[in-house]
Amino acid sequence: MSFNEGWEFRLKANSFLELGGMAPPFQPVTLPHDAMIGRERDPAAGGAPGYFPGGVYEYGRSFAVPEDYRGKRVMLEFEGVYRDAMVYCARLAGGPS
Repeated sequence: MSFNEGWEFRLKANSFLELGGMAPPFQPVTLPHDAMIGRERDPAAGGAPGYFPGGVYEYGRSFAVPEDYRGKRVMLEFEGVYRDAMVYCARLAGGPS
């Protein structure tokens, strides 16, 4: 099952911005996606990162899990994820337990 559609991303917001409702909005994307490609190049960043300023980004996606998956092991495989990636899975409030 492909999970390339329906993703959102943004520059990672700190907890205080998030709690205060001042975090930058998520933008819709389709994977694969390079978060820095839309940023302005900066000569001060140097050539190693392609003159991009860098940064930490977060991606998110919601999806429904079929009822027949209950009690089964389900594996998510991410290809091409950049270093230091952290993946979190959570059941949304109001969803089936």
